[in-house]
Amino acid sequence: MRLGTPIEGSVKKAVGLLSGPASETIARALEQSYTSGETYGSAFGKLFARLFAGQGLILLDPLDARLHRIAAPLYRKAIESRDELNEKLLQRGANLERAGYDVQVKVTAKSTLLFTMRDGVRQPVAASNSHFKSGRRYVDARRGIAIGGCVAGTFSANALFRPVVQELSLPTVAYLGGPAEIAYYAQSSVIYEHLLGRMPVILRELDSRFWMRRRRSFCRSTAFVSRIFGPARRSCGGSWNRFRCDGAVREFRS
Repeated sequence: MRLGTPIEGSVKKAVGLLSGPASETIARALEQSYTSGETYGSAFGKLFARLFAGQGLILLDPLDARLHRIAAPLYRKAIESRDELNEKLLQRGANLERAGYDVQVKVTAKSTLLFTMRDGVRQPVAASNSHFKSGRRYVDARRGIAIGGCVAGTFSANALFRPVVQELSLPTVAYLGGPAEIAYYAQSSVIYEHLLGRMPVILRELDSRFWMRRRRSFCRSTAFVSRIFGPARRSCGGSWNRFRCDGAVREFRS
């Protein structure tokens, strides 16, 4: 979708909200990036390229046809292995639920790892006997395999498959994430192993809160701590069963 002339008014409003020493630099970057004729993606990419020009930030457009060609064999393999992958995902989901974890992406007997674009709308691809179905259109499974291997950009990945596709082009040694992000990897790990034979090391990111010294008395209230950390404790599957306030507060002295 291309940006039209109304984007100029939106940029003007955004610039008017800026303040601080870097406001002029950011305003200029916004005005030069978000112009009529750009897409949301190209404007965002140009904005970041300008803001981080001195830091060597590398930007990749996930819609670039060259990246799709690199990933085409992986899509083909995902289509060929659909039945086996789906069975593994269903089993992994059942195991996670039995262990007390929430499944991040619901998988059914008809699920695939793919989406297609139809009439400007991203639609899921479902398996139906020997066919694949997207919206009202049916595609023979063999033809689907041929499309997946030969036509770049025909399919896009769902939330579980996307990091595997990214891993092919940008191998990752370790990934730091929160509870919900790690939960996705608990599901997608079966896809990593089946299609790539590897996956990155998954590490829990630092999750901490800091209080001024004079606020320590509030932290000592069990109800207060429970109210703040309750959601995190549940999402960690009980790993925070024993939480002590004294372990969360750190005093920093110069």
